[in-house]
This record gives sequence, C-alpha cells and structure tokens, in this order.
Amino acid sequence: MTDANLKSAFAGESQAHMRYAIYAKRAEKVGFPNIDGLFRAVAYAERVHASTHYRNIRSRGDAVTISMAGFDSRTTPSSNE
Repeated sequence: MTDANLKSAFAGESQAHMRYAIYAKRAEKVGFPNIDGLFRAVAYAERVHASTHYRNIRSRGDAVTISMAGFDSRTTPSSNE
C-alpha cells in the first residue's frame, strides 16, 4: 500500500506543480505580477513535494513511477470533416 500511495502522491504533486505554473503564466500574461509570483511560489513548493516523494520511491528500489492518467485516441473537431 505504501508504494502505491507514494506513486499516487508523486503524480498528484507533479500535476499540481504544472497546474500552478500554468496559472502563474496566465496571471503574468494578463498583468497580475503579484498573483504570478504567488502561483510561482506555490508551484515551486509542489515541485519540492514531488521531488521528495520521488526520492522516497527511488530509495525503496522502485525505478518506475506511474500515474494513473488515462490517455486514449480521440479525434479533434477539425479531423471529423
């Protein structure tokens, strides 16, 4: 159970890091530098969390990290023509 929890936590923290980085970029683009800075700080914290989980996974001897994100083939509206 611990291995699965660590992998899940790593995936969640990694996704949070990217989400906050995207929010920061949006805030910067629309001219909110203070909000941009806050989101960048939170994104960095999530990256630190993800790194810690990854180190714990590796220290247990597991080299593979898997997020349970599902990917499939879908067409785009323009490809339906």
